[in-house]
Amino acid sequence: HPKHIQWGNISQGAAYSSDFTSWTDFNGSEGYKTIWPSQIYDIRGVFDGSIIKEGIDGYPTIL
Repeated sequence: HPKHIQWGNISQGAAYSSDFTSWTDFNGSEGYKTIWPSQIYDIRGVFDGSIIKEGIDGYPTIL
């Protein structure tokens, strides 16, 4: 999260790897976050999940 070792604004970024050794950061140098507490109802945090690229009937499926 942006404050590193201090408890606080926990957020999530995203990266991609085809070999689990080399990674491409989707966030760039701007510090862009893919998910973060941005609404009043996010007061206790935000939740993420997983997606299966070829899930139900071959379509991306959110878990």
